[in-house]
Parts: sequence; C-alpha cells; structure tokens
Amino acid sequence: MVLPILCIAQAVISLILWMNMSSVDSMIALRLRSNASTFSHGMNAEYTNSLHHQVDFVVQTYRETVESLIQQQTSSWSRHYTSLERDERTDEERKIQIQQKQQSSPDLTLLHQKILARSKHREADNLIVDQKEAKEEMIWDRGEDIALYLDRLIRNCSIDASTTTSFDRDCWDFLRSLVTQPRCTTRLDSRFTCQGKELIYTTMSAQELIHSHLESNTLNVVILGAGPMGLHLAHGLASIALSRDGVERHIRVLVLENRIEEPGHKKPYSRNWITDLHSEYFEIVDPLLRNFLEIIHYTGKVRIPIASLETLLLLSARNHGIQFLYEDDRNYEQLLANIPNLIVFDATGHRLDPLEIGKKDAPFHPLEWSTLGEHYLAKTRHESLRETDSLVHIAEEETKGGRLLYPVTSFGRHYQAHMLKMNDFHYTQEHFASIRDQRFTSMASTVTGYCRGPNAPCPTLDPTTCRLWCSRLFVWSAADFYREDIAQELEKRNPKNLVLTALFASLSSDQADALSYLLPRGSSFLLQDLPLMHLADHIDLARNGWGDVWRLLATMPEMGRARVSVFSYRPYMYKDPLVPGGWGKNNKNHVPLLRVGDSLASGDPNLSTGLGFHIQLVQEFILRLEEVFIVETEK
Repeated sequence: MVLPILCIAQAVISLILWMNMSSVDSMIALRLRSNASTFSHGMNAEYTNSLHHQVDFVVQTYRETVESLIQQQTSSWSRHYTSLERDERTDEERKIQIQQKQQSSPDLTLLHQKILARSKHREADNLIVDQKEAKEEMIWDRGEDIALYLDRLIRNCSIDASTTTSFDRDCWDFLRSLVTQPRCTTRLDSRFTCQGKELIYTTMSAQELIHSHLESNTLNVVILGAGPMGLHLAHGLASIALSRDGVERHIRVLVLENRIEEPGHKKPYSRNWITDLHSEYFEIVDPLLRNFLEIIHYTGKVRIPIASLETLLLLSARNHGIQFLYEDDRNYEQLLANIPNLIVFDATGHRLDPLEIGKKDAPFHPLEWSTLGEHYLAKTRHESLRETDSLVHIAEEETKGGRLLYPVTSFGRHYQAHMLKMNDFHYTQEHFASIRDQRFTSMASTVTGYCRGPNAPCPTLDPTTCRLWCSRLFVWSAADFYREDIAQELEKRNPKNLVLTALFASLSSDQADALSYLLPRGSSFLLQDLPLMHLADHIDLARNGWGDVWRLLATMPEMGRARVSVFSYRPYMYKDPLVPGGWGKNNKNHVPLLRVGDSLASGDPNLSTGLGFHIQLVQEFILRLEEVFIVETEK
C-alpha cells in the first residue's frame, strides 16, 4: 500500500510543479524575455493576452521616456529664440506679402533671371551625369556580403591616412560607393533574396511578406520611414530581440519606406550634409558599425554625411534580420491594422498628417528653469534672459494630432525661423578666420534685449557665448572631429563627394521673402551661379551684415561649388507621442501609433537639437526596455 500511495503523491507533486513552471513561463513571456521554445505557433489564449500587455508596456515605456526629455528639448529652444530672426506672420499673411513683394520688385525678377541663366547649362550637364548614374547596372551582391562591407571599411579606414596614397580610394571612395552604386542589399526590399545573381520579383507579394514576418505569436513593430530615426529605432529593437545573454525575444520589425523608384526598389539616400552627433548615442547599433564610427572619429563625435550614415544603418539592419518593404504605406494601412500585437511608429518626418500650430490663442507661460535642462540652460543664463525680457515662452495647444508645445513671444505669437543653408563649401584657414570674424561682429544678433544690451556677448572676447547665444551665422566643419591623421589629410584635399562643411544663417522676414523668390523652396543652387555683388547691393539682402558676407564670399572662388538653399522651420514638440485615434482610418483593433523623430519634435538645426535629440531619445527608450526586461526576468 505504501508504494502506490508514494507513486500517486509523486505524480501530484510533479503536476503541481509543471503547473507552476507554466505560470512562470507565462510571466516571462509577458516581459518579452523567454526561451525560443516558449514561442510556438500553438499558443493558448493566456499567452495571446500577455502579448496585448506587452504592447501596452512598450507604449507606456516610450511615453515615459518622451515625458522625461520634454524639459531638455524645450530648454534648448531658448538658444535659437534668443538669437535667430523670427517670423510671427501666419502662413496666409506671409504668402500675400511675398506676392506683393514680387509684383513691386522688378530688381528681384532680374536677379532671378540671372541666376537661372547662369545655372541653365550646368543643370544640363548635371542631367547628363544623373542619367548616366541612373543607367548604372545593379550590383547583385549577397546578404552575407554586408558584414564583409563593414569589415572592409574598418580594415581600410584603420590605415594611417598620412602614409598611404590609397586611403581615399580604399576608405572614402568605398564608403561613397555603398551610397551611390545600386546594390541588391541597399536598393531592393525583403521580397528579393540577394544571392549574388540577377533576380526578378520573387513569388512573395507584399501581403505575403507582412503575414509571414508579423505573426500572431510575436510582438510586431512596423516603422514608417527608413530615414536615420526609423533605422536607429529598428536597430534598438533588434538589439533587444537578440539579447546579449543569448535569450531570444520574439520581436518582429518591419520598416516601410515610400521614397521609391518603383515598388520594391528604393531611391538612394541623397541628403549629403554633415551630422553632428554624440557617439554615445550609438550604443544600441551593431558593434561592427559602431567600431567603424569610432575608428575614423575622435572619441565622442559622429560627423559623416547623413546619406552615408543612413546607408550603413540600413545595411546593418538588414544584416540583423530586420525586414524592409519599399511601398507606399497607405496601400497596406488596412492590412496592417488587422495584424495582432502591433505597434506602429511614425518616423516619416510628420508627413502622415499636417502640422497644426498657432491656429488659435493658446495658453502660454515663461520657460521654467529646471536642473533637467542644465545642459542647455544654466540657472544664471535663465536669470539673465528673464532680466532682459528675452526668456522664451512656451505655448501649449490641443490639436487634432495631440497636445503640442512650441515657443512663442512674450505676447503669445508663435513664429517660424527662416534659414539660409550653404552645404559643402571649401575654404582656406585665412578665409575661415574671415568668416568667423564676420560672425562675431556685423552678424551679431540684436533680436532680443539679451543680445543688444550693454552686456551683450557679441562682439566681445567671449566667442563661445557669442556663437551659442547671439550669432546669426553658424559655420560647421567636421574635419576637426576626425582622427588626427585623417584630419591632417583633409586640410590638404577634400575627398571626392565627402561633405565636411555647412553654414547656417538666420534671415529676417524680408530677406526670406526675397530669397524664396530667387531660390525657390525645395531647390538649391551653386554659390558660383549667384550674382553675389548684386545681392550685396540689394536693399533687403544687404541688411544685418549680409552685404559684407556676400562680398566676402565673392572673393572665395574655392567656395563656388557650395550648394545654397533656403528653408523654414517651426520648433515644436508633442507632449504625448501617442497619436489620438491610433493607426489607420478605421482603427477597430486599437493599433497604437507613436511619433518618433521630426514627427514628434523639431529643434534647432544649428545646435543639433533635432537629429541629436531624437537619437538620444530612442536610445534611452531602448535601454529602459532592456533594463526592465532583465529585472523582470531575474524576479
């Protein structure tokens, strides 16, 4: 009798232990940290419910991360608000005044005709070059070549640039070729299998790709936009899915990109301007890519052209199993809305919906000082701005897209800033000193009391304070942030297509109106095609020290290939990244839509509080997720 009783007792104990272990597995799955065997296709209702909790958990963690950085971003607005000219007109008022200026200014029409005539032949030459590049044959590489590309960059760019004549060819030219030459791995989406031979469309359709990758037993993330922020976020999620401890978390990431040549075929990245980013914000990317960035730069900075950075992020993301679909995301809105356990991130740069800002009177208050904003706004600076009535005020407005924060004047008028951008110019050290001196003297801002009072930092012997707070002209060079031997070579020559310099300048409303006619928005012209001496004599374009700047530029023929454009922006930030109504027009499944990048906030391009802020935010979000997952698993 004893033996049968013992056997029954043992069976009961085994059953209890098995039930407890199942409960433990469910809790681990709830926090996205589970053995791969737990994630089978035959999951029960309890597990399905846990995935819903995972969606809520990720959404809440992102919202808390954004909330923790609001003070930092709004504090950064105080810098550009203090020095930059601002336009307080509504869009409709500005449109009417530009039309009136064009009708009453025949001199602007003549200047416009001069610019078009000078650039006509050059545009024809560029068209021939563009057509030649468009006909360039596809390189049918393999998926496994991606790691070899990164290894080659690390190996070739590690060589002392001052001791070999092949550095440009083997390092910079190869990096540029990854951007410009069409490759299977950089131009075709995940419906293609890159196997080193020419392919046609596979039998997999976009619908099949979506359903095969985003499954019912996985946490599914769709990122709209394959720019730097969408790719950086994808890298971070991949770093969680493939944990450092070897435990696989079943997170699936699909990136949709609509800048395409045709369905399945992406346009090349083309924004060829420098970045100014902290290397510490790349902790979540592929170690191979991070190694390359650390090799070519001094510690602490990343300043390669943005098109190169985007291409490397794309290659590395594909190497880690992230799937891409190059299609108009609107074609699959309804299909995606029915995917279970789905989170959608809007990384399109606010192209999903129009920005509504300042359309009605909104409550506002002076910017409050906080230790959270010390990096951007010291307490003593805050007091000085307040004493000179120069302190930025923050408006808070409820819009269809969510609750919006943005800077306004002390009278509550929102504004936009107009900027002239000069990209990829070349200069001697003597000319650079001339530009710098110009920036600290006649280009000093007098917009606010802080910058025009008796204790204003410009012009003084404090160039750093002047540059940060009261300058209209900002000159950036990436050369000083490269490894010493590379920097020495960059002083001698500029590698082909490697953009190292940028100039931003604040424009008054009149100057922006005039230049918008001469240089239409969305276009750029070579500096050598602009009639600089005529600009220097124009009544509007010569103000605020610009007359001297145009004349100075006319004496620098080596800067002639610089590309000049005009753009406007409004700083803003959504208080909550969760978009009201969620993803899709008929969101019955309550799919959350979260803003990231410029869809969430816009900062000051002069001080990198745009892209730099976004990358920092994404990394902090990913690290918070990783930390909580580890803690919950250990429990």
